[in-house]
Amino acid sequence: MNYLSICAIFRDEAAYLAEWVTFHRLCGVEHFFLYDNDSTDDPLSVLAPWIDQGVVTYIPMPGSRPQYRAYEHCLETHGHQSRWIAFIDIDEFVYAPDQRPISATLETLEDAPGVGVNWVMFGTSGHDARPEGLVTTAYQLRGPTGMWVAEQNLIKPGTMGRSEEDFYGICQHIKSIVDPSRVDGVWTPHSFHYKDGGRAVSPDGTPIDGTSCNAFSEHFVGAPLTLNHYWTKSRSEFSTKLARVRADNGKRYAERMSWMKEALMNGIHDTKILPLAEKVAAELGVPFAPGGEGYWTATLQDASARLKALQLAQQAASRA
Repeated sequence: MNYLSICAIFRDEAAYLAEWVTFHRLCGVEHFFLYDNDSTDDPLSVLAPWIDQGVVTYIPMPGSRPQYRAYEHCLETHGHQSRWIAFIDIDEFVYAPDQRPISATLETLEDAPGVGVNWVMFGTSGHDARPEGLVTTAYQLRGPTGMWVAEQNLIKPGTMGRSEEDFYGICQHIKSIVDPSRVDGVWTPHSFHYKDGGRAVSPDGTPIDGTSCNAFSEHFVGAPLTLNHYWTKSRSEFSTKLARVRADNGKRYAERMSWMKEALMNGIHDTKILPLAEKVAAELGVPFAPGGEGYWTATLQDASARLKALQLAQQAASRA
């Protein structure tokens, strides 16, 4: 039995699979259950070496709204093969900022049926088109962990959604690492039902309970595990993402709100992942090019000006 595996579903993300698998292998992940939702970019050509080594199990998952089906299939068919399975996406990288293996934290939380890891949200980092190099070096600008937007799915139960306090912060979202033997079903793409009323905990051991679908932690927890969510990548890739339906609910993202969220995600220069990114670059034999301080200072300034312009335009539209 593997101690830690990852389950993910993807579509047309072959260009990013090698970095993502290599990164998580370096973080101690032993196996990957990868569900392909009708990709047209030949992901098998990338995954073949890991499939041959028995590191990747490749499962076609055609059709619409495939995420729940993939997660349920993984639990029912492969759950017995791993002590823990993390359910994340290809644009998400879970790791320990102190560079320890993920398993070092999980070993301290084995009484819990699941561990909910908060994400931090990274924006376009000033890239109009897909840049060369690794995702984990190209996108270094993120939003504050307390960022929020007035979005319907973020309204707290029992509130009217009229003030900031009525909304969960975006980074209170969790992604789950679960003990498959104690899962009773998939609740959301972020959270699970556990047997005997069990509740997941944050990586610091704080229980996750009483929030919407238990898909949010009460407070953001950034250690001993965190998750970098490269939600947008470049502006052109983000536009493509907004134009297609989501894997979880079959709907499209609200475009205006999504671009506002993206603008909020470029205010902090975060380099915690770079030591691991350097190891990934060495493993893949590609240049490690994280950019200099001057470049990122200028990019931060550009992002700040863009956010202000967008906020002013929004204020003007609301007054009209």
